[in-house]
Amino acid sequence: MKIKYAKISQGLIEGRVLLKQQYACEIFKCLRRRGEPCFLYESKKSVMGIDPVLRMTGKNEDFTIEILNNRGQKYLDLMNLVFCDELVKIGMFIKGKVKKSHLEFEEKDRYKQKNISFVIRAILESLKQDKKVVLGLYGAFSYDFVRFFEDIHGTLPDNDVNDFDFFLYDTFIISENDSLELILYRDTKEEIVEAVAEITEALKSSKIQEGTFELGNAKFVLSREKYENLVEIAKDYCKRGEIVEVVFSNLLCGEFNGDTYALYLKYRVASRAPYMFYFDFGDQQLVGSSPEMMLKVEGNIVQMRPISGTAKRGNDLIEDHENMLKL
Repeated sequence: MKIKYAKISQGLIEGRVLLKQQYACEIFKCLRRRGEPCFLYESKKSVMGIDPVLRMTGKNEDFTIEILNNRGQKYLDLMNLVFCDELVKIGMFIKGKVKKSHLEFEEKDRYKQKNISFVIRAILESLKQDKKVVLGLYGAFSYDFVRFFEDIHGTLPDNDVNDFDFFLYDTFIISENDSLELILYRDTKEEIVEAVAEITEALKSSKIQEGTFELGNAKFVLSREKYENLVEIAKDYCKRGEIVEVVFSNLLCGEFNGDTYALYLKYRVASRAPYMFYFDFGDQQLVGSSPEMMLKVEGNIVQMRPISGTAKRGNDLIEDHENMLKL
């Protein structure tokens, strides 16, 4: 098996290996280990990550960085955390505090507001490369993360959801244009060869076990009547010019037992969305799909393709077009 090597910044070596083409979701079945962090993004270009090296979480002014394996310490040493108000190391954990500044910024400069987002920036700054790489942070921001940059007063009580939860991955498999490629970032070629051997052996010998799940007592928080009443209120606000657009959410709660990836695979078949994702944080999972690419930043090019409004799909392209015009 031929490995292509390339030197990148911070003394790292990138290794690339072409694999036998398979569906990304099937490859992921072989490599994922339940309860261990991993992710799968599926679209025209599908990306999966396994065996992360660091985990970074933040809530309000506090953050934690967890070293997940021996490779993680190298990346941690590259980070400049001088902006922290408090910093302490406890075993494999770095715990710190970044107090939000109350300086006023113009809207275009609000990203400079000091807060725990500086932790994310510190690792991204340390990972800057001269060439395009997939090495980086993968995870999620909470919906309320915007409050660090906008003066928004919460109307709901605080909860235990992290403001951000990210993993630093250095091992990927990417599927694009009928090719499947394993990409790794390590200190030496020997480490790359060893990792490639382990992964390819896992793909050969792994017995795929089909997961199952049960979902019970699923209920929406808002009844149909309450939801429709909210819509009528919103329409009235629109007529009066108070708002232009509003999206009401409705929380669906239920009892889940089994494998969340099995849920993802079923959702994957039912959804016609071009963007799908499964993210296992170890202690919780995110499963979802989206019809839109909200934001994409690549080099100096920024793309935004948000979708506003929905309409039922027609039986053919002509009916789709007519429904679009009605919308």
